[in-house]
Amino acid sequence: MRVAPPLRNGPLVRVLTQSSGPVDITVEVMREPRTRERGLMFRREMDENHGMIFVFPRPDHQVFWMHNTILALDMIFIRADRTILGIVKNATPETDDPREVPGDALFVLEVNGGFSDRHHLIAGDRVELTDVPPASE
Repeated sequence: MRVAPPLRNGPLVRVLTQSSGPVDITVEVMREPRTRERGLMFRREMDENHGMIFVFPRPDHQVFWMHNTILALDMIFIRADRTILGIVKNATPETDDPREVPGDALFVLEVNGGFSDRHHLIAGDRVELTDVPPASE
């Protein structure tokens, strides 16, 4: 099996939690259709405060899967107004089951499984994006 390189340092996502203060996450940005499809496939590890953010051209109902994804992930769906719509926690690796939350998201942030609970992230928390470019069509 091919091993993907670790995430590169990139832009910053800050989640302003309602209970425990700000949480900073260094992200790799996936904004092109081809890179969004590949995502975190084949990655074997990810630092605690790192993640990958998927940027879409417009808000829509987003559905993700874990095909060829080795890491258990939390998927944080973010509305266009930069608030958390919902969270899929501890998505089981290497499955094709659909992962989604009701509603339309403009961004989906993937972090290590359990991250949301460890940092007390909940729907409605505010998200700040620094240097995250818009999506390509």
